[in-house]
Amino acid sequence: MLILCINFDVIFQELEYQKNQAVPPKKGDKFIQVMSDFKTIASVSFSRLEDQLAQAKEKFAKSVKLFGEDAQKSTPEEFFGIFNEFLQSFSEAKVDIENFRKQREAEEKRARIEAEVCVLCQL
Repeated sequence: MLILCINFDVIFQELEYQKNQAVPPKKGDKFIQVMSDFKTIASVSFSRLEDQLAQAKEKFAKSVKLFGEDAQKSTPEEFFGIFNEFLQSFSEAKVDIENFRKQREAEEKRARIEAEVCVLCQL
């Protein structure tokens, strides 16, 4: 965010420099017009972005605290990585349970068939 802010400042300084030149711009040169419009839009957008970042940081800190973690030590990657790992493990467990259920059903079916064969053999 700091780099973006610095780069905006450089662009805006160049715009002010161009506006203050004693020599008027060449015919058809729209640099000042275009960059002035850009400056207005970029300033508003950047301000919104800063506000959203501040809100995201605040909400992250609250979330981390609710889970008993230290917001100063925990990064979003670490914090949300825990949930990602849990969800992956949970999905794997669901697959394992489904495979176990299918295996059990197959074994029960085989046992039924063997029992029926034994009953037919006794006839």
